[in-house]
Amino acid sequence: MTDTVNYPSNCPSGYTIYPETPFIINISETTPNGTIISFNLDIRSPVAEYSEGFVMFVGSTYVVPGNSFENASRISIPITITGNLPGPGRNGEIYLSFDFENDSPIDLTINLTYDPTVDFDIDIYDGDFRLIASGFSTEPTEIVSVYCSVPGKYYIVIYPFNVSKSNGSFIMTITYSPASFKRGESFRYAITIKGETTVGYLPGPSPFGSIFYKIKLSGGVEYTFHLTAGNDTDFDIFIYDSSGDEVAYSNEIGTNETVKYKPSSTGTFYIEIWRYKGSGEFVLTIPGYGKSSFIPMWIIYLIIAIIVVVSVLVLLLWLKGKKNTAKQILKVVLIVPLLILFLVSRGKKETASSTEETAAPTEIHKPRLCPYCKARLGKNQKICPKCGRRVG
Repeated sequence: MTDTVNYPSNCPSGYTIYPETPFIINISETTPNGTIISFNLDIRSPVAEYSEGFVMFVGSTYVVPGNSFENASRISIPITITGNLPGPGRNGEIYLSFDFENDSPIDLTINLTYDPTVDFDIDIYDGDFRLIASGFSTEPTEIVSVYCSVPGKYYIVIYPFNVSKSNGSFIMTITYSPASFKRGESFRYAITIKGETTVGYLPGPSPFGSIFYKIKLSGGVEYTFHLTAGNDTDFDIFIYDSSGDEVAYSNEIGTNETVKYKPSSTGTFYIEIWRYKGSGEFVLTIPGYGKSSFIPMWIIYLIIAIIVVVSVLVLLLWLKGKKNTAKQILKVVLIVPLLILFLVSRGKKETASSTEETAAPTEIHKPRLCPYCKARLGKNQKICPKCGRRVG
């Protein structure tokens, strides 16, 4: 739509002295909520020319952005916000804040949408400026869910991923609901793996859209982890020890990942399935895990000792002519080890996954990402496996 209005040639003393508007342009249009309308205003006169571009957002609130944590613009939730990037921050970011005063924890959900030609990301911090969630997918929508348990101030930072894709508008919707327990959202609520095959779905419940599993591994045993997913997806796998330190990973291009790991000691380990691209179901397979129970060495030594002692006793009885007694003891020596193995196997039978709330790493760190393609990088990884560029 284009509209042209001639500026009055007899406007007294220019156009800035009098409060009256020299001319008004009325534009009417019916559009749905959430529509972004761009305008460009050109003013031309014999003495000056001026051009200004601006954006109007239908059905939402425009917030004047802050340039730092200290100057963050305060908002109230729930809300739908519209704005532009680059913002006034040092790196083109926008700072917002809101106060959470509920007595009960909430699940906060932020939906950030923007034009596909740009790439915007979002971070959420608590009142102590600690990162608690992030959204940094390669798609034109960021959806971040985070558990807020402590009343106080929270901060939202919206920023462009890189300079070449930094100029554009966005719409952000913030909603919340009473907190609910989410399986696999963190180390603490990791889903326990007890079988050879585990089926899951991404995006997951964690603040980064991943999902966490917990598994018991035996020291000195090499395990193989196979991850498969559907077409048009790219999921990765990361393994952590009981302290939350990364010990193994696989983040190649494609729908399949395989990683082998041999822990030095027995303990609890964590597996994070990470979404780089796409969404859908995945299958995590650990060949042999949960099918045959691990038998402690002391059980094996005990069985060997019983067999040796009873064999000597049987031999002595046989030599003394007490053959019937020797036969009865021989039957016992065959039954007892089998009974011990059966009881151990039954006590360690693993058939299903369950969720347990146990002591686990609680500190959350923003994952190391490739600055070019946003791929999740492994510990000390210097070449991005997705785009092939040097990153360290």
